[in-house]
Amino acid sequence: MREQLRGFGRRIVHKESARVRQAKTPPFAAVLLVCAISVSTSIDAASATTPLPPPGKTRCDGQAYVSNNRAGTVAVIDTRTNTVTATIPVGKLPTNPTITPDRTQVYVSNVDDGTIAVIDVGTNAVVAVFTLGERPGGMAFTADGKHLLVTIFGEKLHEPSAGRMTPGGVRLTNAETPPDAPGGVRTITLATGEISPLIPLLIQPERVVITPDGRHAYVSNLRAAAISVIDIKRAAVIHIIKTPDLPYNFAMHPNGKKLYVGQSASNQISVIDTATNQIVDTFKASQGVNGIAFSPDYTRLYVTSVKANKLQYITLATGEVSAPAEAGQAPGFLRLTPDGRRGYIVHPYGNTVSVFDPATLAIANTITVGQAPTVIAVCGAP
Repeated sequence: MREQLRGFGRRIVHKESARVRQAKTPPFAAVLLVCAISVSTSIDAASATTPLPPPGKTRCDGQAYVSNNRAGTVAVIDTRTNTVTATIPVGKLPTNPTITPDRTQVYVSNVDDGTIAVIDVGTNAVVAVFTLGERPGGMAFTADGKHLLVTIFGEKLHEPSAGRMTPGGVRLTNAETPPDAPGGVRTITLATGEISPLIPLLIQPERVVITPDGRHAYVSNLRAAAISVIDIKRAAVIHIIKTPDLPYNFAMHPNGKKLYVGQSASNQISVIDTATNQIVDTFKASQGVNGIAFSPDYTRLYVTSVKANKLQYITLATGEVSAPAEAGQAPGFLRLTPDGRRGYIVHPYGNTVSVFDPATLAIANTITVGQAPTVIAVCGAP
């Protein structure tokens, strides 16, 4: 191992035991040969242009990727035939498969390994692995595909404290993660493999989403009952939005103006205006709100309720909530295909994914994928 001084901090370059391991199949570029820990500068706002795939690279088309938590695998579903076409070993407790903007790779957080596996969609093989040494969770790419934001669960959940000021000038008056705790968000610069210093967040950060202009990230802090707003360029928390209870899954409208946040204990979806970072509307749903997903035309928001075993949708123009339909046992994360003709629901306490008709909410098919499926990513889906 050799050390280099670079910019404001130390860059550690590993050889055989690199923090990004290269599999036998060459990765998408040499950029993933080295993953270093350094004190990095902030990143610029992302371009809104979706990058084209590198020459010769396969782009996913009609596939869905399901993380099987206990099986340590990712199942690949052909959404045209609703069959599993591949099962890929990735690591321990995989979750949150996230497709790159150019649709050539899928990144998967392995919570118990402290790694992120990178799958090539053309070969269905792991071609690189980032080793973080921390428990990664939710992920979001900047629109240009140059940076990846990763939530870090932290090794421990800490008790409430109050009064500390964040680097962004927000005084924390609710439950927070103390400065010495590892929970928060890191940014990986994919061209260099550099990992940013941790941005400390509130208790149990889960999902992360980036605004279309690339300026801000929103993170759900489950145990803290709050959403953290991060200024990406400053690498600082600038606002904290208290929610009625446990915020978990959320979805941002593509215009970036509203964030829809599911809350499982109060059985509702809160709507946050991102201009004011205030809750401006609330929709009631069935017991145990879990998965939420837009229709491809963004006129409906589909919702699963894990305790009630129900599926329903909200018509966003009118605020009307549909009658609940049966969704099978403990329905969780869901996504729709880009054409809006099929929807997919994972069942985390079993080994199946349900296929439903978005028009009628009727379950049309069930696919066996692997033990304890947690999250599904559909190629090209909202």
